[in-house]
Amino acid sequence: MSSDYVLLTEGRARFWAPNLEKYRRPDGAIEPSWAPVFYNPRMAFNRDVAVLFVHTFFKGLSGVRVAEPLAGTGVRGIRIALETSGVSELVLNDADPEAYSLVERNIALNGLAGLAEAYRADANALLYRLKDEGRAYHYIDLDPFGSPIYYVDAALRALRKGGVLAVTATDTAPLVGTHGAACVRRYGARPLRSDFAKEAGLRILVGAVVRRAAMRELAATPVLAYYADHYYRAYFVVLRGARRTDEALSLLGYYAYCDTCLYREAVEGYPAPQQAPERCPNCGSPLALGGPMWIGRLCDEDLVSRMLASIEEMEHLEAKARVRTLLEKLRVECSVTRPYVRIDELCGRMRINMPSPRLVAALLEAAGYRAAVTHFDPRAVKTDAPLEEVRSLVEKHARGREAS
Repeated sequence: MSSDYVLLTEGRARFWAPNLEKYRRPDGAIEPSWAPVFYNPRMAFNRDVAVLFVHTFFKGLSGVRVAEPLAGTGVRGIRIALETSGVSELVLNDADPEAYSLVERNIALNGLAGLAEAYRADANALLYRLKDEGRAYHYIDLDPFGSPIYYVDAALRALRKGGVLAVTATDTAPLVGTHGAACVRRYGARPLRSDFAKEAGLRILVGAVVRRAAMRELAATPVLAYYADHYYRAYFVVLRGARRTDEALSLLGYYAYCDTCLYREAVEGYPAPQQAPERCPNCGSPLALGGPMWIGRLCDEDLVSRMLASIEEMEHLEAKARVRTLLEKLRVECSVTRPYVRIDELCGRMRINMPSPRLVAALLEAAGYRAAVTHFDPRAVKTDAPLEEVRSLVEKHARGREAS
């Protein structure tokens, strides 16, 4: 191939990708979106988690059908086929002719010609077509540049009962409230500018997928959802049935938030919030209301534990230590639905010196609560303790330090 492309290795896959050295910005940073085919080496961690997820979730199952309708170089799907067992069909699609040509080369390079198919089509059109041909998939991965929401409907239609839909969202600015109007347009939700904005953004994304699924009487339940490297990632198990769908919708709601004292309160109810307070019960300030969003668990603790147990079986993960660290944090966070608390923001409002978030988590654990420094933010603690308990322990610790 020309010098515009280089041969790379990731996991067990060898693949041709754009030579990103040709796409450096004036400040020296590489801009993958400038390349003729999108490939971001920083997303190797994202792909690691996907490979481990498929390996764990579908362990022992044969005939697994995988589709990646926005494939780019195809490295994600190729890695899934090479590093997990049981995959019998792999669909790799990209509407761009250069990407399509690259996918064909990479399929041949990895000896997957009999298992993988390359397509050049609009992602939504292809998913509808495959479904119309009677082909349904166990696992569909949407990893676009920007929002995945435009592809969710077609992906849900092409997913088999009990299958998994995985989505990546890189449009974090709308979801955290920096561009609130864009969040309303794309996700049908009002974002929440708060100390837990990263978690609120993920919950809005999850809630939007749940609502899209419900329109088809499908229950989409998040079993693994996280934030990393300025993107969101969520995996949903999708089941049919009105009762299951109603149960999923019952876990949609809103959050009321006080920017003065950081008070936060989950407000149940969808489509309309039930008895949403207008003023903070602590300080009397007006409350902001964000949502609708998912207010249930973001992960399945058993699945996370099984993924942790499976890590050593995966010899080719690029960032094994980082994957393990994320999953260990998520295992603690799984059962905690309260949003995280930014300790620096809390202490700033209390006008006291900030203790280490790890120390705050330890104090909360000693008091009988579940607590850990969250994967969302190293300055924050995820805990099932009420905010007032967090405030009280931080204040007590500060007084103790002053007394000594």
